[in-house]
Amino acid sequence: MSVAGVRVIGLGNGNDRPTITIDTANTATINVTAASVSFQNMIFVANFLSIAACFTITTAKAFTVRDCEFRETSSVLNFLNIIKSTGATNTADRLNAQGNYWRGLGVTSISSFFLSADALDSVILRDNRIVHNSAVDSSYLLSMTTGACINLDCGDNVIVTKQTACTNGSLLNVGASSTGVVYRNYAGTLTTSSDKLFTTTVGLFPFENRVSGVVGATGFVIPAVDS
Repeated sequence: MSVAGVRVIGLGNGNDRPTITIDTANTATINVTAASVSFQNMIFVANFLSIAACFTITTAKAFTVRDCEFRETSSVLNFLNIIKSTGATNTADRLNAQGNYWRGLGVTSISSFFLSADALDSVILRDNRIVHNSAVDSSYLLSMTTGACINLDCGDNVIVTKQTACTNGSLLNVGASSTGVVYRNYAGTLTTSSDKLFTTTVGLFPFENRVSGVVGATGFVIPAVDS
């Protein structure tokens, strides 16, 4: 995807949607090197050992993935990340991921739906569903290697994993200078202590987020309600 502004829109519903299977190497990926590229209403299948990323974006601002489903063939034929940004600071700004579903079967080395190598601005992550077999201690929606994410809009996402620890939070791991809103997100894990959705030192405004490490429990409001 090297031409700016290209939209790929799948026709059909359910299993009748266009399907792309990645099955040639764990480095096989869909490279996005142009701005304002989008994929909508498609299925992407991992059928090779520990595929590093379904999409790899370098200098590709305003990349959009909407209403797509990510499937895995087995616990070893899987994605480690869905979107991986390998570019410098702000090269993946305005990324927009809405209404996607990742059914993860992998159990080792899992990172995140969106793994960013550097600082971000104006990222939108809404209404995504991640149901994962992994017990890896990771932030399953957004994880940043370095830098901050400013003007983040993260809402109505649901994360269900088998992780037994969430050191940096089951939802987000972003830099300490991050800003934005995190609202109505829900995480179910097997973490029975120190439930956490995201790194507590960041400058985000959280509203009505819940997390629980107990199946069947309503979950705690995280962070605590302001008085």
